[in-house]
Amino acid sequence: MNKRVLRTIPYKNAGRNIISQAKRINYIKHYIKAETKIIDRKITLIIYVYDRNDLINNIEKPIFQVFITKNDYITRDLRNDNIKWLTGRLESLIEMYSVACGDIYTENVLNKYFSNLKYKSNGPLSSIIIFQYQILNKRLKIKHNKIKKRIDNKMKEVPKLPKDFLNWIDKEALVNSRYIYYTYSRKKYVDGYCTYCHNNVKVTNPKHRKEGICPVCGCKITFLAIGKAKKVFDIGYVAILQKTKYGFVERCFLVNKGYYTDFRNPDIKIFELTRNFYEGKKVYHYEYRNFKNTGEHRWCEGFINWYLQNTVLYSKNIDIVLKDTVYKYSAMKMFAQRYEGAICNTYMYLRYYLKYPFIEYIVKAGLYNIAYNYIYSHGYGTALNSNGKTLKDILRVPKEYIKYLKDIDGTNIELYILQKALENGVYFKSGKELREFNEKYNTSYSNIAVKVLEFAQYSTIYKVEKYIEKNMIKYKSVSNFLLDWNDYIKNAKELGYDIKSKSILYPNDFKKAHDRVAELIRNKKDAEQRERYRKADIAIQKMYLEYNDKYYWSNGKYTVIVPKNIDEIQKEGSIQNHCVGGYALKVANKECVILFLRKAEEINKAFYTIELKNDKLIQCRGYSNKEMTDDIKNVVKNFITFINKKNTLKHAV
Repeated sequence: MNKRVLRTIPYKNAGRNIISQAKRINYIKHYIKAETKIIDRKITLIIYVYDRNDLINNIEKPIFQVFITKNDYITRDLRNDNIKWLTGRLESLIEMYSVACGDIYTENVLNKYFSNLKYKSNGPLSSIIIFQYQILNKRLKIKHNKIKKRIDNKMKEVPKLPKDFLNWIDKEALVNSRYIYYTYSRKKYVDGYCTYCHNNVKVTNPKHRKEGICPVCGCKITFLAIGKAKKVFDIGYVAILQKTKYGFVERCFLVNKGYYTDFRNPDIKIFELTRNFYEGKKVYHYEYRNFKNTGEHRWCEGFINWYLQNTVLYSKNIDIVLKDTVYKYSAMKMFAQRYEGAICNTYMYLRYYLKYPFIEYIVKAGLYNIAYNYIYSHGYGTALNSNGKTLKDILRVPKEYIKYLKDIDGTNIELYILQKALENGVYFKSGKELREFNEKYNTSYSNIAVKVLEFAQYSTIYKVEKYIEKNMIKYKSVSNFLLDWNDYIKNAKELGYDIKSKSILYPNDFKKAHDRVAELIRNKKDAEQRERYRKADIAIQKMYLEYNDKYYWSNGKYTVIVPKNIDEIQKEGSIQNHCVGGYALKVANKECVILFLRKAEEINKAFYTIELKNDKLIQCRGYSNKEMTDDIKNVVKNFITFINKKNTLKHAV
């Protein structure tokens, strides 16, 4: 519809009749008027919508002006001076159940315009809803067809699957779907059939659902008793990369493999779930699902449901597919082939490779677990230095220790333990020893293993572990003992003890040594605290004469006095049940001034406590931090005015 033309169409005011109705009927929220005009050579229905709140205030201007033709509709928003066009249906703008036609003429216009409506309606207002809904469906159909055409053109770029793809799925991808079916027998050698190598085999002592090794092909299998495994159904996810016109596509599939009546010929079905098109550094996602909730299942743009973490990648063509792309050095093939049936979320791997290219170095070094941890943790909570330029900088360990990690394909946690060990001057002799240490403590970042390494810097891991075992008689958990041992060492250091001394680090009676050191620290701190308060008391006493001359004030009914020493400040806090007793050191350091507000007739009885800073009021509190009453606020205000005047006179002199 031509908005420039529609803009020139004037709106109609409501008129006295509609205003009268609005004032008499309160359950109708909106009134409408309608007319038809030839606009831009089309018969156009124009609906004017009036708000009852406007009408009862004698405002006749409509809030909306709706234009409807046989194939389209649009609404002009008249609620403000700026021209605004709305494409939503009238039903979405107002509550149609509380709308009324303003006059008989409007009803006749609507009934005539919608006389050829395909579906029967319950009146002219219902006709508006049905007619606009039909137009909306036509709009959506046109829009959806454009989207589907765009998607279908994109899907034409996808090549056919390689001929060996299904065989690869069966032989290499579904590693957990390999079985030896056997017939139960008490004989030493039992007849069986391997679903992987398709050979009849002889097996000894098989047990249903237990793992074993095929005696012919040597692969890991699971034993299944024929009588107990009539229906076995396995699920897996696989992916393949294929070249396209502008880059390559990653296709992900759900695989169903069923062993039913004939386990020698399992049924394999694949269902394609997602397609990711890689073009340069951009990725375009598509998913097979219900299109726009229309009930039509087809390829759709974007991801909604599938986020494939446990995918096995077809690796035979990876190097060819990635050859002329930004991912050519990504080491994707090495990562996908790191072990048989390896999990490889291609999208996440390639995404993080672009962000952190050092992943290539880690994979090529054979540190697959560390690369996997980094990718699947989204780069968070790992022990890697993402700003490193070389492998030793990235791993944060000297070059000679990288071999330890390679030998065991170390995990991120094992890397972290190695880093902590080196920080504490503790050295593992091999990667095997590192793994054994990790497995012994089942480590996590805030765990026992790291504490053991911290203690081992003063001795050896062996001696630390022996001492832990010795004290487990009295302690219920290793972590509780290590916490106490850590406190003991911290206190011993503060007392100046030699931690490397055997008698200090490993006391025969740990509990007794721990309590003795803790008591010495308490006594030391108490002595230091007493000395601080003694010096503070002297300072406050020296300030008294100066402060008394400056701050003493009385209006006959209330008096402000200055504390003479620490005892008076602490006593005030105790009597008043607030925290001013802890302000003594701040007063001594001239960080604040504490004063007492008293009733003149009860000068020795606590009433309110005042805190000043730079002669400005910070707070004034009564018993249990009671706020000032209005009367006391005026008293304190007069007191502050008195101080300001005194300071002004002092500066003037």
